Amino acid sequence: MIRTDGFYLKPANKYTDAIAGNTVEGFIHWAYLFLDDGVIKRCRKETSNKDVNFIKEDFKGAYSGEYGLTGDVLKIVFDKGSKWEYKESFVMKSNKKFTNDDQTFIFHEWNE
Repeated sequence: MIRTDGFYLKPANKYTDAIAGNTVEGFIHWAYLFLDDGVIKRCRKETSNKDVNFIKEDFKGAYSGEYGLTGDVLKIVFDKGSKWEYKESFVMKSNKKFTNDDQTFIFHEWNE
C-alpha cells in the first residue's frame, strides 16, 4: 500500500525568524521516501514560498529510519533504540495519503 515510486510531502510550515533585528520568513517542507526494504528517508527543504520540488538526489544523504505497515497503520521510527528515538504513527487513507492528528502527507511522483 505504500508507494515507493515517488515521495510523500507534508504541506509547508511557515516560519519567521528574527535575529539581531533582521526578520527572515519562509517555508519548511518535509518529504518522506519509502524504500522496499523497510527503510524510510526523511528530507527537508526551506523556500521563500510554498512551491517546492524534491528530486531523487535530495534523498541520497537524507536521514534514514525504519517503517512498518500493519493493515492501515503506518509506524515510522528514527534513531531506534537510542535516547533520541522518534516515533510516528499514521493511518493510511489510500496509497497516496497518510495522516495522523497533526499532519498529512500526500504522494507525489518524480518530476525528473
